[in-house]
Amino acid sequence: MRAYDPAVLRISWLGAVVGLLTVLTHTVYVLMGQRNAPSISPWTTLAYTMTFGSLTLAALALAADRIAPAGRSYLWAIEAPDAWATLAIIAIGPTLGGYALFTQSLRYIPGKVAGLISVIEAPVATLIAVTLLGERLDALQVVGMGMILVAVVLPRLALRTQQPSPIAV
Repeated sequence: MRAYDPAVLRISWLGAVVGLLTVLTHTVYVLMGQRNAPSISPWTTLAYTMTFGSLTLAALALAADRIAPAGRSYLWAIEAPDAWATLAIIAIGPTLGGYALFTQSLRYIPGKVAGLISVIEAPVATLIAVTLLGERLDALQVVGMGMILVAVVLPRLALRTQQPSPIAV
């Protein structure tokens, strides 16, 4: 996606609100997950998260169906059984597995570190698409990937410069 290209970029108030709510809910998920990690099973946390997410998506799809042109349904847009099977595999494997590992990691590492590590998902997914699917990247997209990776490393570098050096006796 070339969001930097004005011909491609389409911004709406609804999209902006959904984007902000997504960031907010993920932040709450990380903070609550870290707070409850020692006392609540990651699978319980995951069950609540996925149930809430599923209900929210179903409600959004139903709302979109109400305003959609006649004869178009967003909730039942997938008609082929093999597409449903692919969707189920993706939902159970990478999505559920990724969130399970992330939630489990909150028991061992701080939420801010786990959040930074999760940011690496976008460049890794992009590299997989380039490698396996033959996708091509524009120069600005490569620069964007580099900026993400630098942003992940910067806090660690800042900590190194702030740590006092050992005093020689």
